[in-house]
Amino acid sequence: MKEKQASKRDIEKTKEKILKSAASEFAEHGLKGARVDAIANRAKVNKAMIYYIFGSKEDLHLAVLRHMIETKSRPVQDKISDKSIQSHEFPLIIDRYFDDLQALKEYARILLDDISTGAKALQRLKTKDPQLFKITNDVSALLKYFMDKGDIYPLDPDISVMAVVMLMVSFSCIQPYMHIVAPKGSEAHKNLSDPEKWKEFMLQLLARIFIADKK
Repeated sequence: MKEKQASKRDIEKTKEKILKSAASEFAEHGLKGARVDAIANRAKVNKAMIYYIFGSKEDLHLAVLRHMIETKSRPVQDKISDKSIQSHEFPLIIDRYFDDLQALKEYARILLDDISTGAKALQRLKTKDPQLFKITNDVSALLKYFMDKGDIYPLDPDISVMAVVMLMVSFSCIQPYMHIVAPKGSEAHKNLSDPEKWKEFMLQLLARIFIADKK
C-alpha cells in the first residue's frame, strides 16, 4: 500500500515537472514547433514517461492549457463568487490578474499561439470540460449586473470580457519586442517595457471606458 502511495506521489511530481517544462517549450516554439525530446530534456525525464502520462504531444499541450486556465482563473473565480462585490472593486480584480499573468508569461504566449492558429486546443478543451470556461460567463454576468445598476456604461458584456482579457494577455507577448519601437537602454524603451506603467495605463483606460459618470 505504501509503495503504491509513493508511486502515485512520484507520478504526480513527474507530471508537474513535465507540465512546467512543456509550458516553456510551447511558449517558445508553439505547438507545431515544440518537440517532445526537448520537453523530456527540460524536465529530465524519459520521453516514454511523457507519452505514458499524457498520451501525445497534443494531449500534453491540452493539459498545459488546462492547468494554466485553472491556476489563473481561480483567484478571479473566488472573488466574483462573492456576491457583495462592488463595481469599484472590479479594477482590483483586473490588477491582480495582470500581476498573475506577468508571473507566468508562458500562459499568454501559449494562449495567443493557439488563438492565432484557429484556437483548436481551446475548442477541444471547451468540448471536454465546458466548466473550465464558466469564468467568462460569470464575469459577463457580473458586468451585466453593474450595467443594470448604472454603475458602468451599457456595453456588450461578452465583448467587454474578451477585450479586457486580450488587452492583458497581449502585453506579455509584445514585451520582448519593445526594442523594435524604441532602442534598448532608452527611457522610452524602459517605459514601454515596464509592466507597472502598462497596468496603470490600462486601468485608467478601462475606467474611462467602463465606469459611468454619475455627476
